[in-house]
Amino acid sequence: MPEVLGVGRVARILGVKPSVITRLFYDGKLRGDLCPIVDGRRQIRPDYVRFIVFELRRKGISVKNDWEAAIEGGAANGD
Repeated sequence: MPEVLGVGRVARILGVKPSVITRLFYDGKLRGDLCPIVDGRRQIRPDYVRFIVFELRRKGISVKNDWEAAIEGGAANGD
């Protein structure tokens, strides 16, 4: 598994649009200092995905039920 994930990859794992995750960062709901933008790409650590899921659910947005297995099982690699 990569050390960091991009917004698009996290969005695929969770079953949401990348713009939804990006908006949470820009609105200050998620910590950009913990997931910095490097070379134009937001770098999200796999252990931070649970906070993204929490915020999505808090906004009433459903996520895939198997997201944890995808992160832990290596589906984050795009498999």
